[in-house]
Amino acid sequence: MKMLIVGGTFNATGGKESYFIKEIQKHFNCNAINGGTLETLYSFRPKNIDVLLWMANVDNKEDKILPRLKTMNQKMLLISSKRVIEKKYSDYELVTRAINNKANLCLVIDKTEEYVFSIIDPLGNIFCDKQNLTLTLQILNKRLNELLKVKRMPSQQVEFDAWPNSKPISKKFVTVVKHFGKVFSKVIQANNPKRFLGNASTRCEWGFPSQRNHTHILVSKRNVNKEAITESNFVKAHLAVDKILYVGNKKPSVDTPVQLELYDKFKNINFMLHGHCYIENAPFTKHKIPCGDLNEVKEIINTASNLNLDFYVINLIGHGCIIMSKDIESFYKVKLLPRPLLEN
Repeated sequence: MKMLIVGGTFNATGGKESYFIKEIQKHFNCNAINGGTLETLYSFRPKNIDVLLWMANVDNKEDKILPRLKTMNQKMLLISSKRVIEKKYSDYELVTRAINNKANLCLVIDKTEEYVFSIIDPLGNIFCDKQNLTLTLQILNKRLNELLKVKRMPSQQVEFDAWPNSKPISKKFVTVVKHFGKVFSKVIQANNPKRFLGNASTRCEWGFPSQRNHTHILVSKRNVNKEAITESNFVKAHLAVDKILYVGNKKPSVDTPVQLELYDKFKNINFMLHGHCYIENAPFTKHKIPCGDLNEVKEIINTASNLNLDFYVINLIGHGCIIMSKDIESFYKVKLLPRPLLEN
């Protein structure tokens, strides 16, 4: 794990080192930029690293670099930090900040008699709750090693539509997605309105008889509000050898690789719906896995056990749920429940 820490105070006069940065650097045995000038901070580029822990203390009048870090290196794991000593923040505000900064984790710094630390993620999970620095860093190291094992698949736009005559998205299914979007708003978006329902998709046959045993899917585009979704918000996508190929200029949901793999394994399933809430009386997967991680496929298969059914409801621990069905009517059997915030 190639890790870098940026922390301490940065200002026009040369800044100031932080004791905590020295201790964290010692624990991880990694490089660190501990205080300095604003010029040093703004010229920083996160290259050739796996993990960046960002704890820079900068005057609020100065331009914030944190929201731009992930665009500079999309593959790295970003850990943001937030002091809640001088000003308190709600759990909702902390999770929302992690989402807005595109952080994989957030280190929350508080103080009672001594400094204590918590670790949360953008899905509203808490991995460490007000512990001392040593224990916090041990827990952080464990979670980072888990996240470094995440398996993702890139997507690529193709101009040629190989299935020009494939069936359009079912209007009844779009109605289902809108229905769940409204329910989702009540059970989840009351806490976090920036969390959309997730991902909806349906299986379609290929247009070429010679490849009739293969499939592509119609999947909702990325970050679309499911309450107002229309037929035009669905994207044609299929699985190539090592990437997702999609038609048009609308990028498919980050969950698309997972659902394509699931359609391949669950032959009776024609429709899927993924959300960031739980389902009443549904079984749970065992491990907390981020959105779009292909490791989730194995978790779902192990939880389902039988791959030949026509209907499945599965809770994805620390994440949400997935509904998989052969027909549309079965979706209306499902009752959604809110996930705790923050969830242990």
